Amino acid sequence: MAELIMRHYIVKDHDCEPCRETGETLRNLGSQMARRLAPLGVELKLQEAEMAEATEENLLRANQVTFSCPESEMAEIALEDILGLQVSHDSVEGDACTGCRTLIFEGRRFQKLPPGLLTDGLVRAAFSILEGGDGSGCGSCGGG
Repeated sequence: MAELIMRHYIVKDHDCEPCRETGETLRNLGSQMARRLAPLGVELKLQEAEMAEATEENLLRANQVTFSCPESEMAEIALEDILGLQVSHDSVEGDACTGCRTLIFEGRRFQKLPPGLLTDGLVRAAFSILEGGDGSGCGSCGGG
């Protein structure tokens, strides 16, 4: 069974609402999709990658979601790369986070990553594994 790792980057002791809500969405999505992917030979694992220090580089990476599969040629690839999305960093109203990772999809800006975008990326990553790809997408799916 191929192991598909869905990783969520967070910063230790950095409490950010979009990060919390994206984490919750990922946990729910992971439990739902693991059951669906198992019969296809894909074992879904969710990892929270906690970065120890709140450096500028780590804060810019906070709330990033990536996918990888050690058993295939699929190196770690970010959700925005699979889906061809732009990344920005915007402030969060009422939050100490001054540069929260923001994905831009069809003109809409998302800090709290919605289930639809996460599911789209997850399904593309899973099918890439099943097809023996590297997760970078294909011309027909628009993922790369």
